[in-house]
Amino acid sequence: MGSSPPRGPTATPTAPPAEADPSLVQSSFVPQRPSLVKGVVVEPLPNGVYRVELENGAKILAHVADRAGTHFTRLLAGDKVGVELASRDRSRGRIREIWR
Repeated sequence: MGSSPPRGPTATPTAPPAEADPSLVQSSFVPQRPSLVKGVVVEPLPNGVYRVELENGAKILAHVADRAGTHFTRLLAGDKVGVELASRDRSRGRIREIWR
């Protein structure tokens, strides 16, 4: 058996960047985290879905995000939540924060 070339990416030492270019920090290529909208759970529905009324009066369907649901607790009507709205369908969202 002969020696085979190394597989996978090879790490090459690089010098740390001196200073970040301000034009790259707010670049359109960097994904921006959506903002949270405050709301109140109106009605718990089956399969971990909730009807949430937002501050502006709109009612949407929302499910619990992974981070907020790691220690899953069933939400009740009246619980205050922070919702991240879906980019394609504004009638659906993801519950990111829970305030009791």
